Amino acid sequence: MKICSATEGNGNTWTINVTEPGHGLNFGYVLRGSVGGEAITIGEGWAIEEAFGGLSNAIINDVWIEQNQQNIDNAR
Repeated sequence: MKICSATEGNGNTWTINVTEPGHGLNFGYVLRGSVGGEAITIGEGWAIEEAFGGLSNAIINDVWIEQNQQNIDNAR
């Protein structure tokens, strides 16, 4: 994955991960940050796993819940 971070005009830092060829979810990206104390994760992709809404919600989107909670706990 290629990873870049940037701080936008409101002072919120965002990190974007972009998949590379050979990754199971290529082509795709995940944008992660925090606004007003709320962890936000947004992602999209063209992989077959994301082409079916139910599969995407059940498998791909839920994978970030635990990671977001770990990040929140570590920041405290």
